[in-house]
Amino acid sequence: MTSQTGISKKPDLSIKTTSSSTSKHHRHTNSLPIAITPSSTQNANGNGNGTSPPDRFHRRTASAIPVPKPSHKPPSTFHSFRGDIKSQDVFVEEIRKRCKSSKLRILFPGADRFEMQRMDIWNHDAICTPCLILQPKDNREVAACLRGYVAGVDKCLAANKKSSKKDGGAPLALAIPRLTVAGGRNSIHCMMEGSIVVDLSKMRAVKVDMTNQTCRVQGGARVIDVDAKLQDYGLISVLGTSQHIGVIGCILGGGMGYASRKYGLACDNVLSADVIQADGRIYQCNFTKHRDLLWAICGGGGGLGIVVSVTLRCYPLRHAA
Repeated sequence: MTSQTGISKKPDLSIKTTSSSTSKHHRHTNSLPIAITPSSTQNANGNGNGTSPPDRFHRRTASAIPVPKPSHKPPSTFHSFRGDIKSQDVFVEEIRKRCKSSKLRILFPGADRFEMQRMDIWNHDAICTPCLILQPKDNREVAACLRGYVAGVDKCLAANKKSSKKDGGAPLALAIPRLTVAGGRNSIHCMMEGSIVVDLSKMRAVKVDMTNQTCRVQGGARVIDVDAKLQDYGLISVLGTSQHIGVIGCILGGGMGYASRKYGLACDNVLSADVIQADGRIYQCNFTKHRDLLWAICGGGGGLGIVVSVTLRCYPLRHAA
């Protein structure tokens, strides 16, 4: 409002004393009047813009209760695992028996780490809810996971056979989940609904041998890990054209790279490989030892075991393609 003299008046922010009728009204509705003072509309810097620091208090609250920062993790209540809990306990028990000396990380449905890992795949249409996610850190833990899985399958089969005889041909008592391997996580078979996943994301080391111009790559490494390591030495290895695919999956499928017209496919440049089969033994394949297994994994696809490491031939980066 403007007075007759043309000078604007500031609004009165002081709170007047409420009448008896107003206090009676608040007493019946169980609500309290909020006193607003000019000092409450100033922020921590003293500016009267009516906002408070977002890292301390919420703007819509009149109390001094700190508001927690939002988490970047998805809610753990979004999982939809409907598998057999009893068979899950059997496999966990058998795997942990064989990993007593090491601390193998096992992720269960509902945990935040589980939710982050199962969604971290290239094809989002293939997002599913596995039974377990195992994260070994070396070849010994991978072998222990395989031996534990085989022992769990045998135990479930024995329990199902015993229950069928007892109940007179009743259906299977314990479900047997499939075993899948997640390396670069580009295949739709890296994680499947209700399966036990051997996640090799903790095994992504790359070692370069400049004397022989070779590099040794672990099973969870991707093309970007190999390129980042070889560029410091001025070398290149024939791998896929996409940097986010897994090295092992690229070799199992053949592998067409930028230098393939000069040096062949990715599987043509494999010198040796370490494969762990169902019995838990590590087979070191090369041109003189286990040649048939090396020939099979070079472009022959999966199903022959878990390839935990390969040795690749490298070439000078200059004029490679």
